[in-house]
Amino acid sequence: MPAVALAGGAWLEMYHHDRATGITAMTARTWRTVPPAFSGYLRRFGGDPGRLHLLFTAVPARPRGAPRGCGRPMACQWALARATAAGRAMLANGPGAYRLGAQARAWRAEFNREFGSS
Repeated sequence: MPAVALAGGAWLEMYHHDRATGITAMTARTWRTVPPAFSGYLRRFGGDPGRLHLLFTAVPARPRGAPRGCGRPMACQWALARATAAGRAMLANGPGAYRLGAQARAWRAEFNREFGSS
């Protein structure tokens, strides 16, 4: 963690990947707990939470444990990112995208919704 605290920035990959199941969404619980916990942990080592970013990818289904009205997979990930102060702060630092494929338009729509772009 001391090295991460000194880095120019860090990206939290908010998805799982393994050879057997491919890419899956982090659970809703992970979305609620990891951004605040990581931000606090980084701060303890003198790191700047203003350098933390969230990295989204296309996932086949909504995160497990997400509320019913959370929306489609990409919209739901963004909604969960907005659900905590730490997640909102990381979004404000600039979100990233990795292999969005067919969900690229949904990612862009959420980006535009967050930042007021068209």
